[in-house]
This record gives sequence, structure tokens and C-alpha cells, in this order.
Amino acid sequence: MKNINFLYLSFFCLLLISCAKKDPEPQKEPEPLLADQVSGKYTMNSVTAKNGTILPLPFVNRNVTLSVRAVVTKITDNEVKIVFISTVEDATSKKGDTDVLEPITVSKNNGQITGTYLNDEVQFSGQNINLIFRFDDGDELTYKGTKDI
Repeated sequence: MKNINFLYLSFFCLLLISCAKKDPEPQKEPEPLLADQVSGKYTMNSVTAKNGTILPLPFVNRNVTLSVRAVVTKITDNEVKIVFISTVEDATSKKGDTDVLEPITVSKNNGQITGTYLNDEVQFSGQNINLIFRFDDGDELTYKGTKDI
């Protein structure tokens, strides 16, 4: 009789264990919004012309320095504004010029976040930015940079 009670007790314990709640699988953390992923300040490292000519940035010629930055700010979850700042500096003066591109709707394809504004295009990949300006005469300049940390 004790053996039967032991079997019933064992069966009941197994039944409870098998019906116990399993640990839930860890959930993936949701991906940050696209605009949040790309927002920040970027320092441009080079500019490439359509013909393949590459100019490293900052560029220094006869004590005049050209440097370029871009500031990307969030407008909405999928829209950003880019302020493109080029600065020319010599020993006695500093002059900056800004272009504002907004709104740029960003989307993600194959791990790369991209967007367009009129004829211009922006590409984000990790901490890198490519800003492509297309001109009416068919010329094109591609600025490449990295996100400031």
C-alpha cells in the first residue's frame, strides 16, 4: 500500500512539475527609433567629387583650413534635420556657412538608414555618415564622416 501511495505521490509531483510555468524566453530589446539612432554631431573626414577626386578634411592650403561638420537632429520618429556647416579659417578670421536640409524622412534597408532631401541623399551606417549633394549640372559631391563621441 505504501508503494501505491508513493507512486501516486510521485505521479502527482511529476504532473505539477510538468505543468509548472516555464521561464519565458528573453525578449529582444526594441530597436531605438531611426531618428534617435542617427541624431548627433558628425565630423566630415573627406569629400569626393563625381570624377573620383578625394579631398581629405580638414583641408589645409596656404594656412587656410576648410573643415566640415553636420548636426543631425530629430524632428519626428522618422524625420531628421541636418545642418551642414563648412568653416574656412585663416590666421586672422573664421567664416562659417550653413545649409539646412529638412525634413529628411529616414528608412532602414539592409541595416543601413537612408533618406533624401530634394536631389540630396544621406546614408547612415553604424557611426558613419555619407552626405551626397547632387547639383543641377550633374556634378556630385559626397562628404564622408563619423559621429562624434
